[in-house]
Amino acid sequence: MLQLPTFGRGSCDPYITVTLHFIDYEWNLKSFCLDTVPMYDDHTGQNISDALLDVLENWELKQDKVVAITTDNGANVVAALRNLGVARISCFGHNLDLAIKKALIVPRVKQALARCHALVELFHRSWKKNRDLREKQEELGLKQHKLMGDVPTRWGSTYVMVQEYSSCILDYHCDTLVYITLFAW
Repeated sequence: MLQLPTFGRGSCDPYITVTLHFIDYEWNLKSFCLDTVPMYDDHTGQNISDALLDVLENWELKQDKVVAITTDNGANVVAALRNLGVARISCFGHNLDLAIKKALIVPRVKQALARCHALVELFHRSWKKNRDLREKQEELGLKQHKLMGDVPTRWGSTYVMVQEYSSCILDYHCDTLVYITLFAW
């Protein structure tokens, strides 16, 4: 099976990476990056399929031996695989990411995250609040750590932010600091 990730990934230069995945005779999963190819042409289905065929030819891999290709849901990538007549498996990670991003904009969830962001921002701006938090954690015998912010394009960081919030804040109440709890959300 081949994997065809999306273009760029934080770089200004567009590229396409082709990764080969297979199970060997001892049932071990093996993965090899076959190539990373610059894609300076328009990212049309035809150009993507041409680039993929070039990678297969360079490795002397026959197109009819490709079982399936895992991709994102981009219309251009779907068209490329349709052009090649190769089975496509939608990437679970991309679909999970899309589902979670939709869940994060549900009004009640969005409101809860806004409160969490506000609290994280408060602690990021105030060394005194961080000091008070450290002291309270020490007093209660809790693991000492700071509240972490999230990165909007990485839902996993939102999960970590909420987890940090929960372990820093919900385990105790403090007289000198005003905390919000999940129950107020």
